[in-house]
Amino acid sequence: MNLNISHEKENIILKLKSLLKKVDVLEAEFFSNEKYKSLKEKIKKAINNIENDKFSIAFFGAFSDGKSTILSVLIDELSIEISPAPTTDRIQTYKYKDYFLIDTPGLFSENLFHDELTKKYISEANVIIYVVDPVNPLKKSHFPTLKWLLSDLNKIDSTIFVINKMDEVADLEDDEDFEKAARIKKEVVSDIVRKITGFEGELKIVCVSADPYGKGLSYWKNNENYKKLSRIENLEFLISDFIEKYKNELIVKAGISVIKDSYNQIISDLNKLKDNLKRSVDEIDNQIKEQESYIQNLEDEINKSYINIKNEIHELREEILLGISAAKNKEEINNFIQSKFGKDGKILEDRINLIIEKHTSSLISDVKKIIDLSEKSINSFPELKLINSIPKEYLPIVLSIIKISNRNLGNIILKIRNFLKIPFKFKPWGAIKLAKFMKGSIFLLGFFADAVEYFNLKKLESYKEEIKNEIEKIFENLMKELTRENYIKNYFPIVNDIRNMVILLEDKRNIIVKKINKIVEISSDLIIFQ
Repeated sequence: MNLNISHEKENIILKLKSLLKKVDVLEAEFFSNEKYKSLKEKIKKAINNIENDKFSIAFFGAFSDGKSTILSVLIDELSIEISPAPTTDRIQTYKYKDYFLIDTPGLFSENLFHDELTKKYISEANVIIYVVDPVNPLKKSHFPTLKWLLSDLNKIDSTIFVINKMDEVADLEDDEDFEKAARIKKEVVSDIVRKITGFEGELKIVCVSADPYGKGLSYWKNNENYKKLSRIENLEFLISDFIEKYKNELIVKAGISVIKDSYNQIISDLNKLKDNLKRSVDEIDNQIKEQESYIQNLEDEINKSYINIKNEIHELREEILLGISAAKNKEEINNFIQSKFGKDGKILEDRINLIIEKHTSSLISDVKKIIDLSEKSINSFPELKLINSIPKEYLPIVLSIIKISNRNLGNIILKIRNFLKIPFKFKPWGAIKLAKFMKGSIFLLGFFADAVEYFNLKKLESYKEEIKNEIEKIFENLMKELTRENYIKNYFPIVNDIRNMVILLEDKRNIIVKKINKIVEISSDLIIFQ
């Protein structure tokens, strides 16, 4: 640990301040204001500790391994609560010489808050006193936490392992037996740490019995045999010697640990958020595919209906043309035209509209089924599903995505529902008005009375050809108007509404993808804090 301390302190302070700014950006971009409140406090505290050379030692370990007992002995304070269970979530800080001792709530309890609170203070501390029992010093269930402490936070050089309660495995009054047992237990701890971290150096390990034979510290308060039996002076010497040699470097390393811990927490949060958003993109992609499938099915059905309408109108046209061709005189032509067209073409108009209504009405039930599936697909992915899939601290990003298209999506669904409530025969926008296609037709004006005199001036076959030409123009103009696109527009405007739903879903998807890309970009920028 040969460092240019002054330069290192400056670098770490700058890095901590830079990290603090990054956290502010993260809160503004992705998280609620409360998400990183404690993290920002920890970073600010680390900056203050380095600037003011504040030094702390945190006692760490399972609640039953005697860390509070050791702490009581070190500060000569018998009032520290020594509980048989992890009942407190408080952090106790005690002044000891020119630094602070921190008693954490205890680790590996059933109360997760105890663990989180302990980890927070552990990452900030300059030195860790890791207290373990002698029978099973480092349980397998503790390995992830051990890796986090020694590898992730890189506190292996700052950790002193204290194997307490040695009276359970050795004769405290027999130095040889004690040393033999201590050597075995130290090897056990070293082997486990080496296995977990790959560390090959020499660990700082000391064996003690803070409360020999479990008689209680009050019993040992003024007992002259206490120091010999407890070996507590070995721990005091190790702490003092360690701090004297490396205090400044340990202060710097504590700052580095805060940076590493903060980085790991932030990256973990960003990865969780990214994974949730990716799942949302997958959901939306599935929705878009479903909606496109429904649109395709709907258009296929509408296309069939349109072809049937077109064919039947074509048959009607052929019927009229054949009728005119079959007429034997002008009077038959006049009567036939009147019977097929009526005044202002009303009879033909009604017949064409009946053809359209027949084929369109038969399609309505199929359309309703497809629309119902489309709406169910939309409702199967309510925004609450997106909200519930993402922890509440990420709600700002979720809400920013939701508010962009929800109102429009809701309006479209409502519009579709209202459309399906209207009986087909009352839909005002669909009826064909034939009169506009008959404008300028000299043969089809009024009740054909005005055309009789004109007919008399022509030969029969010439009349037929002119009338058929006029009829051809009427049907030609009609079919120019009754295109497939206009048929959908006039009778099934909801097709475009469903397309608009797909567009809104695609917009929402693109927004989420941009957020994911932003997370990747920020994660890359944060590597300097790794």
